[in-house]
Amino acid sequence: MCCNHNEIEDKVKILKRPDHPILDTDKPPLLSVQGAGVESVTLSLLTDKGDVGFGSGINWGHRMDGTPRNTNQMYISLPAKIKRDHPGFFPIIGNRTGKGNPNFSVLTDDGVNFILRVQQENDKGITTPLDNSRIGEYFRSRIGVANGAFVTKKDLENYGRTNVTFYKLDDEQYFMDFSI
Repeated sequence: MCCNHNEIEDKVKILKRPDHPILDTDKPPLLSVQGAGVESVTLSLLTDKGDVGFGSGINWGHRMDGTPRNTNQMYISLPAKIKRDHPGFFPIIGNRTGKGNPNFSVLTDDGVNFILRVQQENDKGITTPLDNSRIGEYFRSRIGVANGAFVTKKDLENYGRTNVTFYKLDDEQYFMDFSI
């Protein structure tokens, strides 16, 4: 009997999973996560100098040296201070190369799911490991700039936010808030 057969419900019992107050994507998108024991970190999408990077961060795919890259490629900078002040917040194995760090699941405030990983030398960036342009496409869409466009500080300010907040739900699941 095929799973699309009319009598499948007579043969297979489908259990409804319990509602999860944070991860249930059948419900309207969340605006924030609150509660005892929910740890969070806020990461800037700007450089230490307060501007966007060229060939780094949200504009990682834009290269002055002509290196061919997908212009949507980006990473979210993970400063050493955050790693020092919040040890164990993100899954990092500590080999300083970013290779071998485990993936983690992220649900965004508007209901998008990502698989992310801390990568790069000294574990300095959070990326979408299979395709670094996926997260760049997401942020460009959210702030209302063209796919592949160079993102300016003004673009982020016009959107209303120059940072993103991660909430750790458990060792493998996070909530990412980029709402305004």
